[in-house]
Amino acid sequence: MIKQNTQDSTLNDERVQFKSKAVVVVSTVRTPNFIHHKVNTNLNLKPQNFLSNEAESFGVRCVSGNFHGLSSFEMANMFLEDIGKLDVVSSAENIKNLCKLPYSKKSVSIMVHKIGNTLLFDEFDVEEHLTQDTSEKWAWLKKFFYNNIVKSSGTKVECITFKKNNSRKINHKNLVSKFLHHTIGLDSHNDLIKNICNETSQLASEEIFPGFPQIHRLFNRNVLWDFEDLRMLIGTNLTIFRNDNNSSLSTKLRDMSKSLSVLTGIDYWLENLMNDIPEIEFCYHINGIVQKYERVKTEDIPCLNGSTFSPNLINNNMQKLILFLRSSTIVGHTYWLFKGKNDTVQLYNLTILSSESLIDNPNPFIFPMASLFNRVAYKFKYNPENEKLYNSITIIHLLNSNLELLDKHKYPQVVTYVNCFLSDLYIAFGNNPSSSIKEELTNYNENPAIFHFDTAIASYDFVSEDSTSKHNLTAIKCFYEALYYIGDSLSRLLYFKNDKNIMVELGQISLSETRPIKYLVSEKIANNKNHTKGIRKKNQKPNKGKKILKKDDIESKSIPTNWNNPPNVKSNNLCNSGLKQMLYEKASRTYFNLADKWFACNNYGQALKNFRRSLECQLQIVHTEENLFKLILECCGNCSLSIVNSWDKIKQYISEFETDEMYDFKLRETLLHNSKNCTNKDLKAIPKKTIKSKECMLNTAKHCFLRALILETETEKKITLNKRLGIVYYQYTTFYMNEIINAIETNTPLTLIKLKWLQNQSELYFKLGSNIFKKQDDKINFNMIHQNLASFYQYIVLCLKKFQMPIKELIKEDNINSKVINIYTKLLLELGDRESDSELWDEFNYELFSILHCISNQNYSILSKNSSKSQQKCIKLYEEALKYCDLKNNTTRRTEYEFKSACIHFKLGSLFAINLDKYIHMKSPKVDSVLLQIESYYNTSFETFFKLNFPLDCLEVLLEMIKLDIRFIDGMYNWYIA
Repeated sequence: MIKQNTQDSTLNDERVQFKSKAVVVVSTVRTPNFIHHKVNTNLNLKPQNFLSNEAESFGVRCVSGNFHGLSSFEMANMFLEDIGKLDVVSSAENIKNLCKLPYSKKSVSIMVHKIGNTLLFDEFDVEEHLTQDTSEKWAWLKKFFYNNIVKSSGTKVECITFKKNNSRKINHKNLVSKFLHHTIGLDSHNDLIKNICNETSQLASEEIFPGFPQIHRLFNRNVLWDFEDLRMLIGTNLTIFRNDNNSSLSTKLRDMSKSLSVLTGIDYWLENLMNDIPEIEFCYHINGIVQKYERVKTEDIPCLNGSTFSPNLINNNMQKLILFLRSSTIVGHTYWLFKGKNDTVQLYNLTILSSESLIDNPNPFIFPMASLFNRVAYKFKYNPENEKLYNSITIIHLLNSNLELLDKHKYPQVVTYVNCFLSDLYIAFGNNPSSSIKEELTNYNENPAIFHFDTAIASYDFVSEDSTSKHNLTAIKCFYEALYYIGDSLSRLLYFKNDKNIMVELGQISLSETRPIKYLVSEKIANNKNHTKGIRKKNQKPNKGKKILKKDDIESKSIPTNWNNPPNVKSNNLCNSGLKQMLYEKASRTYFNLADKWFACNNYGQALKNFRRSLECQLQIVHTEENLFKLILECCGNCSLSIVNSWDKIKQYISEFETDEMYDFKLRETLLHNSKNCTNKDLKAIPKKTIKSKECMLNTAKHCFLRALILETETEKKITLNKRLGIVYYQYTTFYMNEIINAIETNTPLTLIKLKWLQNQSELYFKLGSNIFKKQDDKINFNMIHQNLASFYQYIVLCLKKFQMPIKELIKEDNINSKVINIYTKLLLELGDRESDSELWDEFNYELFSILHCISNQNYSILSKNSSKSQQKCIKLYEEALKYCDLKNNTTRRTEYEFKSACIHFKLGSLFAINLDKYIHMKSPKVDSVLLQIESYYNTSFETFFKLNFPLDCLEVLLEMIKLDIRFIDGMYNWYIA
């Protein structure tokens, strides 16, 4: 903007004092010096510079006050950054007509539009368009005018003030024009022509709305006028001069024979206020002959003889009128402010009145309004001058108002652009919901113009109720809205008139920034040629996802919504290669980030459903991005695994997965239509309609992780994926072992084939998982999978004892015990010395000792004295258990080890004592050595019990020792006798 010196004008009347300040922001003319003509100068003579280009450069036109049509729209397009801050955008003539309402009996006709808090006024010539025009352009309004205002179908209209272009009036206009030409000082030091300084050249109307013409400079000056509390952008053609003291001056030609009327005085006063002119110079004439000059200050104009008026009344009337219009109008609607002769002011909503008549005769204000809405929204979204972000809610309201204006079938390209703009906004909010944006959206979350599906979203139960989930809720709503607009864009492609003549120019576009998507589409509108203009943008590298390092950490992974490998823009078939490809890419990334937010809230059913749709959108893209594709597969695997780990909430996950929301209905319809012939194995591996079973989820997780591993090239990520796959294999083992346990507990009959299959499957996946963890040197997971399998085996043994089942014939307890012993023996070997991990070593050693001790006791309890094999087996088991009885280290289980060691020694002594009689009877030389071994066992047992203060156990050992001595003495006596 071009700033000039400002001057406050304080105007007084009997009751009130108010202020007016005007700043010229754009000027396309020079300011000439003012020339006083001598008395008796004949102004009727044609000046030398009459109608010349030089005179035009000073702002002197042949006829002033021309009807400029949509002048307010064009001024608004020039000053987009001020829309919403201003109260009014209008030409000076409209403002003067409104200010004169209390004094004037003439008719007034103005079209009114609202953008935010800004009102746009445009003159509407009823005489020209409704009473003289015979075309069908305004037929719908003409019908309303005659039926409701004129209330007659005749040609005579008495409610408007007709223009009287008689010879006298024409001659007066010519005389005024000659006077101004005569008044120009040709030898003055003039200002340079000041050009408009804005960005309209960067984003011309026809780039987005080809039916809307190029912006033209309609006025000599554009002025920001503060009139009390009102702030207005005014377009004015008043010719301004410079007087001797270098201050501004206006001049008017007055007939000596006529007095100054009130309406004319108000015109002069308002013109000076709007242009910040302190004085006005009157040139009095008789029949074009100069008589005298009179200079009057602007604040004295309301007090001139014959034209006395109240500035207070004008100010109050204008304030009330603007307040009334602002409160009575809706953004995007067209209103007609009409005052008939000697009548009151009426305001008609033409959008409502003409809704049934716009099929053949569309409202001509719709397309310019839509164009302006789009420009203002673009400007508010990102201001390249100062990098300042504007209120996001205002942008959304503007764009939604734009959609309400346009016929989606007639302007599919324009609607698609606006939809993409809105989706970009919501995606940016969802990816980076700052506190300010979150507060804005929260304040408006019940407004249907902001969130279409707030009720449906709020109905979901979040597993986690912490602050993070509440923060994610705003992002989820934003992604919902983005998908709604993306789906609507895809549905609009069916209405594109000629795909071959529509082109899309793309750059790499990142929605992690705040700029809207920079692709534009166009069609043949208003007889304009088809063309496309795009706005390029700098490339941005995508952010890397988070790395997952821990065994149980399955972190969420948001991705930047930026475009890589853009489609071939030179393709003739846009719907298959250009815009459609971009929209599917955008939908895929939005679905991904939506699923990521649901995953962070532990709503895994929602997450898996949206990850699958992200993959489905990726498959619609010709050049699928491999990094994103494998990331989606990995996340699908994460979701499936998380559902398995939280199987107690499976009813909630199934409900989430099976519920189809309305937010992406159009997008899902498009996917369904385009996916009929889709045979992708990856997509088929992921459930489509429901979650059938835990095994189904494990199959999905296994497939996704294996496919992601094939596509992955980074070593660290491969390690992570392998660990995840190992956990899936562990879950398989758990699942099949539980099938066996459930069959035992519920007395469910199992065939031998079924049982062996379950055992083989569990052992197969156990080996696969164990090998992965061993290869990755993941000792924690390696130990975990072995321990859990051993626990399952031990639980099966417990169940076999508790439930008397036929299944006992199929499952041998000894086999299961041997497997448990092998597992813990393997774990100890893998761990090595106790020094490597004393805590883990103690745990594994104790478990192995306990199972060996338990098996030994079982064999001891069913021992047959006549079976030497069973005795030897029992002895070996006890001796094996003693190897793992940790009496060397001072652990927390030291006392338990010592007690069980004493018990084992006692039972070993008893087992060897059984064979003592046999050795004595056979007179074997082993008698002495066996006796010594028995005594050693008993002595060790006694000493240990005595140390632990177990007197009864000590007594039992002593009794056995006495029995042993008696048996030995009797046996030796018989030996010697024999």
